[in-house]
Amino acid sequence: MKEMQDSRKMQELDKEKNIAEQVKQERDEFMRIITQQKLEREAERLLEEERKKILYEHARDLRYYSQLIDRMQIAKNSEQKMQEKKDFGLEGDLLRGQQEEKLRKLERIKKEKLEEMERLGIPQKYRAELQMKKIG
Repeated sequence: MKEMQDSRKMQELDKEKNIAEQVKQERDEFMRIITQQKLEREAERLLEEERKKILYEHARDLRYYSQLIDRMQIAKNSEQKMQEKKDFGLEGDLLRGQQEEKLRKLERIKKEKLEEMERLGIPQKYRAELQMKKIG
């Protein structure tokens, strides 16, 4: 009977030992899974931070280049307006020069006609109207 009790006691100890080993294995597996999940969450967090950093830098670059293009466009428009004003001024000078040339030509023609009328002996009273005529 003592052997049976010892045998039963041994079986119970073995059973407890097996259960303890199984509990330890399950606990180790649970901790491994928890650790793996923590590592995965950390990796995802780092990837998300990197993605946000890239998006931020991209947006910053877009703003920078957009502002640069705006400044270049403003400078180009300003330069174009200055050139247009310069061209307008040159064109105005040219037109004034042409107008002055026409006026000098008309004055010369008027003078020649008056001299011709005088040579032909046309009385002063008929020449007076042409002499009084303002040109321009």
